[in-house]
Parts: sequence; structure tokens; C-alpha cells
Amino acid sequence: MALAGAKFGRIDNYLGTFRIYPGSLSLSEHSSIKYNEYKSTIFKKVRKKNYNVSDHIFRFAFKFLEYCENPKLLIERLRHGHVLKMTN
Repeated sequence: MALAGAKFGRIDNYLGTFRIYPGSLSLSEHSSIKYNEYKSTIFKKVRKKNYNVSDHIFRFAFKFLEYCENPKLLIERLRHGHVLKMTN
């Protein structure tokens, strides 16, 4: 969508939520591998290069700025952890 000129923004609210259970396909190792392959493919398509160390640094810097601009997001992340984190 971004390559076609779509604009993106942040909405400060949940549009939907769901639970992931231990046996769900979303948490399977196969799904994680497929998702990481997909992210890599999209990154290569958009950036026309492989993901490298400098991209990790830029990602960290942008996440830091994102949390500074939106402290509520940081609080939610600290309170609930990673979005796909398993909870009992």
C-alpha cells in the first residue's frame, strides 16, 4: 500500500483485540518463520536491500522517538509486554 502512495497514521485506541492461545496457529514456530520471511521480503521490496545492523540501529532510534512522542504507547508496552507474548 505504501508503494502505491497510501498514507499511514496512528490511532490512539484499539480497533479490535483477540487472544492467542498456546495451541493456536498464530504462535506456532512455522507461523513465526513464515512471518519473518514475509517481513524480510517486504523490507527487500521497499528498501531494495537486505536488513543489516544499521537498520537495527535506525529501528531502535525510531522506536525511541515513537515512545517519546506517545508515552501512553510506552506504558501499554511496559504493562502488557510484546503483542504476541504468551500469558497464562
